[in-house]
Amino acid sequence: MKDLIEENHLYVHVPFCRKRCRYCDFYSTVGVNLFEEYKEAIFKEIDLVFKNEHFSTIYFGGGTPSILPLNVLEQIVKKIYTTSKISEDAEITLEANPDDVTEGRVQAWKNMGINRISLGVQSFIDRELRWLGRTHTVKQNFLSLEIVMKYFQNVSIDLILHLPISTLNEIEFNIECIKQFDISHVSVYGLTVEKGTSLARALKNKEFTLIDEEMQRKELIYVHSVLTSMGFERYEVSNFAKNGMFSKHNLAYWLGHPYIGLGPSAHSYRYPIRRANVSHLLRYIRNLRTNQPWYEEDVLTSDKHWIEMLMLRLRTKEGLKKKEVIDTFGMNQWDRLIYIIETKKLGDYFYVLDDRISFTDEGVLVMDSLLLEFVF
Repeated sequence: MKDLIEENHLYVHVPFCRKRCRYCDFYSTVGVNLFEEYKEAIFKEIDLVFKNEHFSTIYFGGGTPSILPLNVLEQIVKKIYTTSKISEDAEITLEANPDDVTEGRVQAWKNMGINRISLGVQSFIDRELRWLGRTHTVKQNFLSLEIVMKYFQNVSIDLILHLPISTLNEIEFNIECIKQFDISHVSVYGLTVEKGTSLARALKNKEFTLIDEEMQRKELIYVHSVLTSMGFERYEVSNFAKNGMFSKHNLAYWLGHPYIGLGPSAHSYRYPIRRANVSHLLRYIRNLRTNQPWYEEDVLTSDKHWIEMLMLRLRTKEGLKKKEVIDTFGMNQWDRLIYIIETKKLGDYFYVLDDRISFTDEGVLVMDSLLLEFVF
């Protein structure tokens, strides 16, 4: 996996949703005036935080960036380009919902300079989409993929596993549907239940139960096996790509490169400072308009930095590099890792090479518990 140039990476959080999903808590407020106020706040933040910045990736994500009116999105893109330097080969991603995709909108996105689409398919089974509270249908999934792939070569989709209403047969069907398209990237996420969502309330009321660890394991093994047979490489725990078309933007996070986040609840990082914007949309807009603080900062301690490096680098196929550990924390920290793996007989879960440590396929399945061995 080729290392990224350590330029900045830009993330623009777009916190609008047409409808609140069962499993996430993005904002659901939508209105023309609010779009304009959001744009003006983004412009203000750009003017305050950009100082001759050079970006090699731009990522529009969050709630539903594809719901943004085309003129608003285009103005934000132009503002970024006129106030910073963008690499000629920059990866510029837009997250899109299938029900926002039309030929006209896709053409407009491409004309703006977007060159990668991440499509929130999530399932090719209507029953699963309804259970997740999604507004789009399987028919829209297929139609949107057909349109997007007419204009973009770099297309990613995401699927959600571990649904309590699903079996391996449904997962097999979802994977078979992927084969109908020459998709370059697939993100496979396990269902998570966020506090405050309708899904969390349903779980508390015992309307369903989460699937057990053994079933989760079977699903992960199956998906990894089939996607690998289709020519996908798992370059990160939940992400698969063909022909080396990794998400450069997300890799920047996992490799600890600096990035700037714009918008409510967006995060920024330039060692040793982490910045978190206020999460409430209206408060974010108000604070920028009235010149009040719109973020909080935190200085990474050595312990926090170590935990983050472990948790992020080991998510990737290449893993944790010996040189980076020694340069940052000293030889003793590297020796401690080797000692823990050897004394606790964890060899089946790790590849231990001269210059790096990474998870085996078996290690990926129990990643969370293994990381605890190194932290405490």
